[in-house]
Amino acid sequence: MKKLLFVLVGLLGLGGAGYGAWTFLAAAPPEPAGAAMERPQFVRIDNLIIPVIRRDRVERHVSLSVALEVRDAENRRAVQRALPRLRHAFIVDLNGYLRMLKSEDNPYFLLTVKRRLLKIGATVVGPGMIDAVLVQQSSERELL
Repeated sequence: MKKLLFVLVGLLGLGGAGYGAWTFLAAAPPEPAGAAMERPQFVRIDNLIIPVIRRDRVERHVSLSVALEVRDAENRRAVQRALPRLRHAFIVDLNGYLRMLKSEDNPYFLLTVKRRLLKIGATVVGPGMIDAVLVQQSSERELL
């Protein structure tokens, strides 16, 4: 009788596990509404080299390698057309910002830079055209 009970409990356990696996694997992810979702695209910007000037001399150089994430090919073309204006606006803003701040003073240095560049991008290209700013590399060189 005990053997029959163990076999019955084992079969119930296997049946429950099989049913759970079947419902988990058979459930298809929901399809997005409308057209298939496109992968995000990126617009790379040549290195931004910002001279930080204080007391009438260049104290340091900050170099940033930046890519802009856009939603689709149409936004990518619009951002690429505006690249000269974007680069200029980025360098002008970062020059003034870095003059007031040393990166070692701010543990969130890259986060604040990314937010500033995203805001400037929305101003230059238009709101909603740039989804994110990716800082791929940053370096800082103190000048003696």
